[in-house]
Amino acid sequence: MKYVNRTFQDKPVDLDANQFIGCTFKDCKLMYYGGLIPFFDSCTFDNTQFMFEKGAGNALEFLRELYHCGLHQNVEAFFEDLRTNPPARPLPR
Repeated sequence: MKYVNRTFQDKPVDLDANQFIGCTFKDCKLMYYGGLIPFFDSCTFDNTQFMFEKGAGNALEFLRELYHCGLHQNVEAFFEDLRTNPPARPLPR
């Protein structure tokens, strides 16, 4: 679904497969479950948390496990790649 210039306040918002253009998020929990990557353009975030559940949460827990089982250098390299090589901006669906 495509949301344009909408304000979300004090509520959970499902992100998977959605587009948010010029939206404002105030005191929200943004829920990502590991589905199609959401698209954000010119949005503002005020006291908003990102929550990673289901597949997305599992991926983060896997990275946590790798880090603490002795592969911290691999995980640090992964995050360094995230910091230095942003993805190509996907086109809105």
